[in-house]
Amino acid sequence: MADRQPVGGPDSAARDDEQVAERGTRAAATSFLRWRPVIVAPVAAANLALFVASGADSSDAKRLGAGLAVMTSAFTLESLALRRREVTTRWLSLSLLATTLGLAVGMYITGGVGSPILPLLFAPTVTAFAAFGQGHGSVYPLAASVIVLVHMGPPMPRPRRKPTRTSA
Repeated sequence: MADRQPVGGPDSAARDDEQVAERGTRAAATSFLRWRPVIVAPVAAANLALFVASGADSSDAKRLGAGLAVMTSAFTLESLALRRREVTTRWLSLSLLATTLGLAVGMYITGGVGSPILPLLFAPTVTAFAAFGQGHGSVYPLAASVIVLVHMGPPMPRPRRKPTRTSA
């Protein structure tokens, strides 16, 4: 008796499995991108509050606040655009790449590799690996994170302001 094979040939079961996995990835990506602004907004506010509490320069805090507001707004607009459509894996990959680049700008503004944003730089990469495994969608955010770190170099010491004397 011959080995039993799925209808449609030996590859049809593998294709079916791939399609099921793709649908699962798309559903998870859609949910993630719809909920991302709700998750990110309080984290961004806490990050800014801690940055200010650390005694950071007020101009740095203003730039960081503006950058976080822009990113949170972009996430919100993306979420609204996805209310009635499902995300493609390409969309998710590009969204995570854009997030990595946005975080890189925030890092640059707030001290390069000495920035408090540094740990967040790898969040899009971790999300990409969770969604795509070692597939093509993970490569771009990972490559962008590594390139950012290489180009930022070691942390630069900030010049200290001279204390001002007050006349009595």
